[in-house]
Amino acid sequence: MQEKQDLTAQEIRTLLASALIAGKFERLADHAHRIARLVSWSPTATGQIPPELSEMAGVVSRMVEDVLLCFLTDNIDKIPEIMQRDNRIDYLHDIVSKNLLLQLGEQDQEHAQTGTQLLFCVRYMERMGDYCTSIAKRVHFIVTGERLKSG
Repeated sequence: MQEKQDLTAQEIRTLLASALIAGKFERLADHAHRIARLVSWSPTATGQIPPELSEMAGVVSRMVEDVLLCFLTDNIDKIPEIMQRDNRIDYLHDIVSKNLLLQLGEQDQEHAQTGTQLLFCVRYMERMGDYCTSIAKRVHFIVTGERLKSG
């Protein structure tokens, strides 16, 4: 019979939080897949893409990269920065959503469909930012045993 090994508090937190974090990464991938499908649906929409949407994509991409590195290395140094970026994503989401909604009533059917697809993309990216923040908070909990408050 193999001798039972005691787990440290951090190892227990890692075991429990890893399943939750895996679910968040799965949601991130689902949203990225949805965005890719929407973009491929309307390749002619490149002229209609708001510049803030491109900025959102860049910020979300950096968030995903940083939160994955935090999780893999137990390094929590970038967690405040990740959470701050989520505030930027929320701000951009509000601006782009309002602008797209204002334009919807003034457009013909083809452009309105593209605007609707862009609204979905904006929403998916906003959710991706939220998932990154959630993962960052869980990584912080794994490493320190302390919960971060929403900020």
